[in-house]
Amino acid sequence: MQTKMRSNNEYSILGLGCMNLPLDNIRETEQIIHYAYEQGITYFDTADVYQRGQNETIVGSIVRELMQQDSNVTIGTKGGNRFHDVESFQWDPNPEYLRFALEQSLNRLKLDKIPLYLIHGGTIEDDLVATIETVKQFKKDGLIDSYGLSSIRPNVIKEYVNHSELATVMMQYNPIDNRPESIFNLLDKHDIPVLVRGPIMKGLFTKNYEQVLIDKFSDGFESVSSNELREQLRQIELDYNDLTTYAYKYIIDHANVLSIVVGASSLNQLKSNIESYQNLNELKDVHNNKNVFKDISYINHNI
Repeated sequence: MQTKMRSNNEYSILGLGCMNLPLDNIRETEQIIHYAYEQGITYFDTADVYQRGQNETIVGSIVRELMQQDSNVTIGTKGGNRFHDVESFQWDPNPEYLRFALEQSLNRLKLDKIPLYLIHGGTIEDDLVATIETVKQFKKDGLIDSYGLSSIRPNVIKEYVNHSELATVMMQYNPIDNRPESIFNLLDKHDIPVLVRGPIMKGLFTKNYEQVLIDKFSDGFESVSSNELREQLRQIELDYNDLTTYAYKYIIDHANVLSIVVGASSLNQLKSNIESYQNLNELKDVHNNKNVFKDISYINHNI
């Protein structure tokens, strides 16, 4: 599997998003992570808010063993949201809390240094200078190898790009949600690759898209109606057959990708995602079909 180096860490072009792993079944979770590694996946993505830290603890214990065997394995986590009760959390960019959150992540992951630490949110009203200086200090203190930003707010991304040394920016990106394309020129200018989440868009780019449209996109997406989404996906399915492979190809062709982070709640789902990636070379050029999808722009938080 193709890989990239960033801040002395390796990232496989396909990464494993760990948010939806079946943590109540440790054996299956281990099987999923080990299978991913056996297939060439070296980047594993988690966050402190996933299952209120339990995700970091369980995923960390499994991935840490792989890291001890193979220095090319990389784990990334995210912080900056203060837990309240079982389901709620609140963004808190206070430097003292960010340091507390990082220390908690280090404890749960049982690592001395986190390869990639992502600021998990942010608004233009934050004291961004203080937040940026805080994560810079984390790196100086040897607590993280590199830092990035998980955000879909162009104005926030611009401030981080101009005033920090981001290793990457994480954004939802796929042929339907193509809003990040408006930011790519800025990121490319500063040689900042994209960590892509949501490439399959909750299952739209799978053979089950008709049911996903009913269950999750009955009101459409942004300015695109549900019926328009259906017609778009039918056209791509007709032209390319495998919608997941098409989504991967589109993303790789249009973005400077560090890793495409795909989730999996079962081993079979992971196998299907990897099989679709392995079919990339069989896919013809997708540029001619870009006009199938509407160009969507961010309405709020623009630069």
